[in-house]
Amino acid sequence: MKMNARSFTGKRLQNIRISSKITIYYLILLTISISISGFCYYRINSKYMARKISSVSFQMLGSINANIDTLIDNTNNLSKTILSDASVQYCLRKPTLSLQRSVNRYFINLLETSPSTSAIYLFDNQGNRYGVDQLTVKTFKYRNIQEAPWYEEVIRQRGGYLLKSNAGDIFSNNLSDDHYISLIRVVNDLDTQKPLGILIVNLSSKALTKSMTGVDNQYLCSIIVRDEHDRDIVRVHEISNLNLNRIKDAPLTGYHAQTWKFGRQYYLISTFGNQYGWRIISVIPFDELSRELRAFSLIILIMIGLNGLLIFFGAVLISKLITTPIRKLLQSMQGVKKGHFERVDFETGEDEIGKLKDGYNLMIQEIQNLLERTIAEQKIIRQTELEVLQAQIKPHFLYNTFDAISS
Repeated sequence: MKMNARSFTGKRLQNIRISSKITIYYLILLTISISISGFCYYRINSKYMARKISSVSFQMLGSINANIDTLIDNTNNLSKTILSDASVQYCLRKPTLSLQRSVNRYFINLLETSPSTSAIYLFDNQGNRYGVDQLTVKTFKYRNIQEAPWYEEVIRQRGGYLLKSNAGDIFSNNLSDDHYISLIRVVNDLDTQKPLGILIVNLSSKALTKSMTGVDNQYLCSIIVRDEHDRDIVRVHEISNLNLNRIKDAPLTGYHAQTWKFGRQYYLISTFGNQYGWRIISVIPFDELSRELRAFSLIILIMIGLNGLLIFFGAVLISKLITTPIRKLLQSMQGVKKGHFERVDFETGEDEIGKLKDGYNLMIQEIQNLLERTIAEQKIIRQTELEVLQAQIKPHFLYNTFDAISS
């Protein structure tokens, strides 16, 4: 059955006119060429998009990290100013009511001059607490600061600071939308360098968000900052229905990028691990860059379409250039069936068609010469036969005549 189908198809193709064959072959080549070109363009475009988005994401995450560094450095400088203040030192050594009021007024002034700071809390070793907050003063969960889960860790810093999301959950009345980063450090006695207490300066999430929105985000990507426990600190331009649990497996340091597919949409997920153990994550939909490349893609498609039309019309023109002289030859050959042996006279070059025409005309000339020779030979044969017949008739005629006279 397969062989019969193939032979039938082969015969059908053989019976098609040459012009149609040429057009079909060119259309097949055109289809293959456009398909290969489209596939190559898609692959190249995808790689270009991935590289472009990755480059943009890397620059953006670097800028965000630099802004975060600036905010934390400013908060760190503020904390150094606080722990070196004389009233703070005196209050931690020998707290009095007047010193406590002085410290609170000092903190209020600092909050007014530092818009990125949302709260300042100071704990001494005797269980006393001093603090101001832009919202409400938070309730401490423990009896004294030594019971805080991070206390030993901050002591080991030897004057350095820790960064904890929401102060490591040491307050019991955090609002659901009140997110902040706490810079925690030991306040040492400037004379003896012995610990006098713990200072907590809260950096508001609004300040972090503002630092991110100030970065050039031309593709409206989603930006997420997560702490060392993989908890969200802040989100900007959040994309709904996007599960980012797999980011937990990403390395904690350096820049890493990978392409994910959610539904019908592709995203480039980039992570940047900074020196604080945080991960800054950007999520960029490929559609955002596709909009930018649509004009370029449209130009490419138009060029492919124009090339396709040129190839198609070129195929039609070439088929006509080839088949027109062949058609004239065929028309002349139709006259041969009726006995008209006429030479073909139309303009051709020195190509195969011209040689075919010359060969055909030579054949027609030979046939005409052969016919003329045959006719001439037939005339000679008939004339000879007639003369022979006449030669045979004359003796018989004379004999009969003499015989009639003699009788």
